[in-house]
Parts: sequence; structure tokens; C-alpha cells
Amino acid sequence: MTIDYDISFQGKIDNYTFRGLLPFNYRNKQEVLDVRFKPEDPAIIQSDSIWYFEYKLDQLPKNREFHIQVEYDIALYDYDLNTAIALEQKLSDSKALEFLPGHNAKRPPKNIRTALAGIEGEDDIETVKKIHQFVIDTLEYKHKLVGEELSPAQILKKKAGVCAHYADLFVDLCQEIGMPARTVGGLVAHSGENVRHRWAEVYFEKYGWVPFDPTHADGSILTSFYNLKNNRIYYYYGGMNEEFGDRIWRHWWMNTDRAFASNVKVESHYTCPFEPSEVLGEMADYYNRQQFDSANVLLEKLIEYNRENPRYTTFKAMILARQGKFSEAEAWFGYAFKCIRSDHQRADSNYSYGNFLALKGEKELSIFYLRKALEYGFENVEHMKVDEDLISLYDHSDFKSLITEYETKLQEESLK
Repeated sequence: MTIDYDISFQGKIDNYTFRGLLPFNYRNKQEVLDVRFKPEDPAIIQSDSIWYFEYKLDQLPKNREFHIQVEYDIALYDYDLNTAIALEQKLSDSKALEFLPGHNAKRPPKNIRTALAGIEGEDDIETVKKIHQFVIDTLEYKHKLVGEELSPAQILKKKAGVCAHYADLFVDLCQEIGMPARTVGGLVAHSGENVRHRWAEVYFEKYGWVPFDPTHADGSILTSFYNLKNNRIYYYYGGMNEEFGDRIWRHWWMNTDRAFASNVKVESHYTCPFEPSEVLGEMADYYNRQQFDSANVLLEKLIEYNRENPRYTTFKAMILARQGKFSEAEAWFGYAFKCIRSDHQRADSNYSYGNFLALKGEKELSIFYLRKALEYGFENVEHMKVDEDLISLYDHSDFKSLITEYETKLQEESLK
């Protein structure tokens, strides 16, 4: 993983101190193998739950700009509830009780109490599982809420949020029923806009701290209460040092940040040593030649790299559909649609779903989704006319009308 920080200084400012988070060693979760800095030799500060680096600029560069590059090698280990149960290692933590409401804590709000009233399991695992499912069933992911600070009661009232809100509500409910729990922050090990992420950990006497990700489990067939593929890089858990926490926190969750000072701008960029476009192209070649086993091997790499890319998951669904595994394909499409973030993705996903329905023999519904794809901006009408997945529609009057309608529309637009 490589992180580049571009810092620019404007106005009256003579010196500056920059602090940035680092991943830390965490038993059964991750091991930091090497870290390299440009410029070299910043100060490194380490504690149990947070590592960070620090550059003190007593005199600013003449061009009023400062660039930092942090490159690190890290080993990530799968550790979820299934793994914890299988390993049977008691990873005790004498500080676990610190992650419970204190004796002087206020009574939880009414809507939190109401939510907890219906949650009770035969043991701790079953109880936490019910809380996990409650959060997933209650909240809807809404990207527009990024950066909005909400209490657990407010999150519950909105019934919506992003990863921070999913994690906060899950942790609060676990703590209220007496289970130590804490939020965790870090990176998902792939490049893209949604690199930064928050999830949660719950402490079990028998297993220690076990991670859960209610955000990624919402509608996913890749993540569940028991299964959590570890492509997460831990940067902190349970909050940050108040001395610098607010300054780092604001920068951490915003790619462009002016919270350090009114006349300091910080931009950060994340890259991973992986070329998904090349793998995608090779995978598509196998897919088009109907060599689905070979395509699937590459597709699993892409999904592990970025499970929230609808293009990868719709390809997975279509491979299953072409193999006649329609129920499994339907589940993958359900997950893909939950990950859509743009009209371009909506167009491609609706087109793929139309193909899937045509293979199932649901012709009218297939044409409905093909029309939606065109409405969202799918323009390759010529491909629709020769797509082998749509052979069953070629003689259908509604399909012919759809093709004619959009060919005419595209022709008119080209003449404007």
C-alpha cells in the first residue's frame, strides 16, 4: 500500500507539524513487515491501539508545498468468528471492560431501549448475532451521510447511514447489553474512492476481540456474521488520543482537508500494487470464450480486491446463470445492485440483469430491465441486437420495438 500526502500552505504560516496514522501489529489480524518514508526518518510514536508518524517543519519550503509518501508491506490474516471458534485460543484483554458504558452513564434513549427489548439470545454469540441482524435490517446505506456526526439514537431514527454509523449503532447496542465492543478504523486493501472504512469488534471471554462488519454484511453474500474476509488494514480501534485525535480524524475521513488550519490544504491518494483492468480484460476473454472455470479464477481475485464493484459481481452472477445456477446468480445480482453508486453502473447492471432474465426465459421482465439500462445511459444498441444471451428475445415484438425506438433516438441525437 502506498499513501501520498500533498500539503500546500497559504497565507501567514511559518511552521507546521503533520501527523499521519500508520497500521500497527495486531495479533491474528495483521503484521507490519516494513514501512518506508519519503522524506526519510520522521518521528514514530507507538501505543497499544495507534501508531503515527510526525514531521515537524520549523521552516516551510520556499514553494510552500510539502510532499510525503508512505509505503508499507503488511501481512493480513483472516480472523472472523468462524476462525476464532476453530482456533479455540483465549485471547484475553484485561482492558476489555473499558469498552462498556461507565457506572455514571446516562440511561439510553427510548428508541435504543425499545430496540434492545426485542433482542435476546441463548448465549452471547446468539445475542450479538441478533444485534448484527437488527442493524442490517434497520439501516439503509446512504452515501450522502458521509461525514455527518450522529448519535446511535439519531442513527436509529434516520434508519440510514454509512459505515461509521453502522459500526457505531452496532457497538452501542452491544455495549448496552453488557458486551464490550469498539469501533475500528482503517483501509480496505484496494484503490478507489471508498478506501477508508469503519467496522467493529466485540469481546468474547472465550475468543477475545472478534471483528464484524455490518456495513459489508448488508445484502452481501461475501460477508456475514460468521465470515469476514480480511482485506481490512487496522489503523486504530476504540478512539484516538485527544491531543491530536481531532486533527488526524478530520483528515483521515476526508481526502481533501482544511481542518488542520484555515490556510493548510492536505490531499491524500491511495494506491495498491494491483492492476485490475488487466485482470478484468483477461477474465472477459475467458468469459466470452465460455471458459467459465478460468474466468472464475480471475474473477475471485477481482472480487477479493474490491467486492463493492458491481461490474465484478454481475460478471460472477452471469457466469452462474450461464451454468444454469439461477438461484445463486440471483443472490449475486442482489448484492451487485446494493453496491451501485452511479448511473453508469446502473446501466451496466440493469443490462446484465436483463440478460440473466432472458436466459431464465422471463422475456417480458428481461425487456423491462433492458429498457431501464437504456434509460440510464446504455448506448450499445448494436450489441443488444447480436447478444447471444438475448437470442430468445429476437422475435419478440416488444424487443424489436425497443431496439427501433432507441436506434431512432440515438440517430436524432447525432443530428443535433
